[in-house]
This record gives sequence, C-alpha cells and structure tokens, in this order.
Amino acid sequence: RFSAKLGAPLPRRRGGRPARDPGAYARRVLERHAGVLGLSCLVLAFPYTIPEWMPGVLVQLSGCIDDPNPIQSTVQRTFAEFRRTHMDTWHEDRKRFSSEQLEILTDMLVSPCYYA
Repeated sequence: RFSAKLGAPLPRRRGGRPARDPGAYARRVLERHAGVLGLSCLVLAFPYTIPEWMPGVLVQLSGCIDDPNPIQSTVQRTFAEFRRTHMDTWHEDRKRFSSEQLEILTDMLVSPCYYA
C-alpha cells in the first residue's frame, strides 16, 4: 500500500521557475512523503532483523533519495538508523540481499568520499 503512494517520480522544477500547478505539485509531494514515511516505519519496526520483504523496501526507499525535502531527509534518517542498528551483524545480514540490492544499499550506507 505504501509502495503505491510512491508512484511516478515527482516532476522536476526547471531553473527556479514555479511549477505549472503548485497545488498539484504540493499534493504529490505530500502523497509521496506519506508513502516514504510508511515504508520507513516498516524498516524501523525491525531494528535488529531483516525480514524477507525488507531488501525490496530499502531499494524502493533508495529511489527517493533525490526527492525534495522532507522526503530526502526522511530517507536519509531511515538509512542512517538502519546502518546503526545493523552494523554489528552486517556480515550475516548482507546474505539476505541480492548482488544488485547490495550494490544499491552500499551506495546508500557508505558516506561519499570528500576528496573523490
């Protein structure tokens, strides 16, 4: 149900120009944020385990990292908390992810190098 709220990506604003219909854009951001909050709650409800459905949910959340605030900050906080709670058992937890999911998740969990 929460995944359905993510739907299509948000339309991008171009060059600081206002959206054609600011009300529709705001409603779309609100609906998408509701979906992200729901999925984040599901992830955070299992702080030390990884149910079989969680890898897919984390991949869905990673697709929202470039969305505007407050969506982006919610996704960042969710991944930070996931990293903190699964750090000790990551050598076992990583086996629950496919190689593609693990690559996406690694990009989300590893801080970018400042000098790169």
